[in-house]
Amino acid sequence: MEQAYETGKKLSKKAMDAYEELMDRDSTLGKWFITLHPQRCKKALELDFST
Repeated sequence: MEQAYETGKKLSKKAMDAYEELMDRDSTLGKWFITLHPQRCKKALELDFST
């Protein structure tokens, strides 16, 4: 692990909605099984959620 993350941090609704666009959730395996698409993830690196 390269970095330790703080516990108890939450994303804003705006940020979570943007990340949801990056994921394809598996309808048969539940909400924790997702597929991430590299091209979509590149776009997320450009997003600014500071406002």
